[in-house]
Amino acid sequence: MTTGTATPSCLITAADIACIDPLIGNDLCPLLRQFGTAMSKARFDDARGLIESFRGTRVPISASAEDSLCHLLLSACIQIVKAESAYYSLNFMVPKAFFRRESTLLLTYTQIKAELCRMDGVMGNTKISAAEDIRRRLIDFTSARVSMINVYNSFLVEINHDSLTSLFTFVADEIVVMKLLLEVQLALIRCEFLQSLIKLKSAYVKLRSWFSSVGYKHTLTKTTVKFFGFGPQVQFSPLRLCSWTYEFYMLLLAKFSLYFHDSLQPQCSTGDFDHTVSAMKSPNFVQLFATFRRRTEPLCILLIANRCNAPDISPLIGYDCAADLDDGEEFLRITGGI
Repeated sequence: MTTGTATPSCLITAADIACIDPLIGNDLCPLLRQFGTAMSKARFDDARGLIESFRGTRVPISASAEDSLCHLLLSACIQIVKAESAYYSLNFMVPKAFFRRESTLLLTYTQIKAELCRMDGVMGNTKISAAEDIRRRLIDFTSARVSMINVYNSFLVEINHDSLTSLFTFVADEIVVMKLLLEVQLALIRCEFLQSLIKLKSAYVKLRSWFSSVGYKHTLTKTTVKFFGFGPQVQFSPLRLCSWTYEFYMLLLAKFSLYFHDSLQPQCSTGDFDHTVSAMKSPNFVQLFATFRRRTEPLCILLIANRCNAPDISPLIGYDCAADLDDGEEFLRITGGI
């Protein structure tokens, strides 16, 4: 009687059997961490390979609800890889042609999300498991992609139409102006004064062009008709959007100039400047500063010159960051204007 020895095929089978344990959400976390790293670097083939290699070692167990959910999550990840590759190519924005099919990327993300939502409640009313938490995060991700695709698709509005060119130009002018003004605000928050000045000038040019195209003038007219013995009535422009945008521009201009109090002060009397600044109270801030600007005519003042990396510029001009050698803190030092 002889004793049998295990063949290599039997050893492989035993190893496979050891991997038939039901999957749980915690088993996926290390894998998804690697998957997310690969996706964040746009290495889509590597990301797909990670999921497929792992999935190939596990056998679905229908008797386990969490195992079924985990395999659904793995399948969703592979679909997301394919969708993300198409998303980053921007092929979904290519206009449909005679021999080109319409992009189905939006539908793909919607179907992935629907499949994930279909598994809602599969784990019962127990405490949220790791797999359930992953499912919800993937739903959030696909929802964000659907929203972004809709945003990009909104840019595809056809404007090359002889009858509608002026209409879309009307909208585009407003968008450009508002974008510049918001960039000015952001630059001021960051103390990027040169960028603020450049964008303020660009915004002013665009404002003039926009106002000219719509016939807007920032002036108040007084009628000569009196009602019930009261004084002349002041008429405001009906284009209040333009008025609001102009006030926004003036507010940013005032905010920009107030950063340069020490540079502006020599250009007018101290009393006028201090009075204007101290008297600025909402809602007269813009009006008072406009009065100050009109009276002092500071059009010849050179406000900006970044001397941080330009030692050849006179120390009487511009601004730089001075460092306190004791504590290492830096502050913005305004050094003058002409």
